Amino acid sequence: MHLFENSAQNLAILVPLLIYFSFLMYLGFVGFRKTKNFSDYVLGSRKLGAVVGALNVGASDMSSWLLMGLPGAFYVSGMNQIWMILGLILGSYLSWKIIAVRLRKYSEKDGNSITLPQFLQNHFNDKTGALSVITSLIIIFFFTIYIASGFVGSAKLFAEVFAISYDAALFISCVLIVSYALIGGFLAVSWADLFQGLLMLAVLIVTPFYACEISQFSFSDVLAKINEISPSHLDPFYQLKLMETIGVFAWGLGYFGQPHIISKYMAIKDEKEIPLARRICISWMSLSMIGAAIVGLFGFVYFEQSPLKEPETVFITMTVKLFHPVMIGVLIAAILSAIMSTLNSQIIICCSSLAQDFYQRFYNKKATDREMLRFSRLSVVVVAVVSCLMAMNENSSVLQLVARAWAGLGASIGPVILFALFYPKTTKKAAIVGIISGAVGAIIFSKLPFFAYEILPAFALSSLLIFVVSAMDTKKS
Repeated sequence: MHLFENSAQNLAILVPLLIYFSFLMYLGFVGFRKTKNFSDYVLGSRKLGAVVGALNVGASDMSSWLLMGLPGAFYVSGMNQIWMILGLILGSYLSWKIIAVRLRKYSEKDGNSITLPQFLQNHFNDKTGALSVITSLIIIFFFTIYIASGFVGSAKLFAEVFAISYDAALFISCVLIVSYALIGGFLAVSWADLFQGLLMLAVLIVTPFYACEISQFSFSDVLAKINEISPSHLDPFYQLKLMETIGVFAWGLGYFGQPHIISKYMAIKDEKEIPLARRICISWMSLSMIGAAIVGLFGFVYFEQSPLKEPETVFITMTVKLFHPVMIGVLIAAILSAIMSTLNSQIIICCSSLAQDFYQRFYNKKATDREMLRFSRLSVVVVAVVSCLMAMNENSSVLQLVARAWAGLGASIGPVILFALFYPKTTKKAAIVGIISGAVGAIIFSKLPFFAYEILPAFALSSLLIFVVSAMDTKKS
């Protein structure tokens, strides 16, 4: 669908987008000048303050899911999606509360580890490197799917707005999204995340109020209209059995094992700033997701007469109908912010794993910082191309792709991180078994019809095996 009918409208939307990307490229250039070594590129040499660290975690977490997947879910299914929001808020809070301080402390104590695979290798004193390599392979596998979901979201956005083919939109979004991470690395992404997090929050707060104002609906009118159209849309338990509700709520377990999120804990400069960062992040998450949910519910009423063929475009399609083109450019920039924040964090982690656990370990053991930096930037291009190829199916669902990757990472990385930080009897063999079983379990359980969401049984399987193997293993770490 061509949303803009003349060149003046296209120009009006392009101006804020060009300003936005110019600002990002400036951040990339500044990050490039400040990136002196591999640690700067991967972790910013642990210099994040509480505010930047909090919005880094939040913005890296949400992705296109916040402005496309979540409003689309509420547009289609209604209030029974509230359990996902509650589960995510609780999961994020517990992740901050339980592991943030310990991971920040022990990652520095255990050989000044700057990546999660390196932390696990040093923590369990793995001389063979098997644990680090296996962890990196699993991260790269699931992150490639995750990154593909972001490319799908951005391609759908550009194709919808500018009436170009999906393939052309995919190519453009791929180039734009990775360019500033390629140049500036972690520092550029961190500074951009601060700005992008504030932009996303502002848009998700303003949009529902403005939509109600311009359409002369109060929020109570919206609820009354939904109740008139489909009362089940307001029922949080509609079509949800006990196991399905638990499955949706179990999304929160993923927070213990998302490398692009928990690695940010390692980058905060002082563990004493973590409580403040936690409060800021949880507040940002709560407000943002409530705003996204309201957008989806309002869209259900707004498009009653002409339902959307692509529910995940409800946010952008509705705002195009309501806002001035210049403001639409800002809104599109907000969607791109959500996509870019997550993707660039994930791409950098993939590249750091490729550089440390494959290039340095198997090809050039004496690689200098300069060589590691060069290889990491080359890896950015490789990871982006592979993910772009995976995203070429325009019928892919952003939410479904995110769900698969989220479950795989949460069930494989999460249990071993918790055991590493809290159970001293955990052994190297147990950690390897736990990571593999969590990843394989997530894939298998996703194919079985009696599990609402695979992360819960896969997480439980991994945790059980880590405990059992640790008890049986005579060679303690």
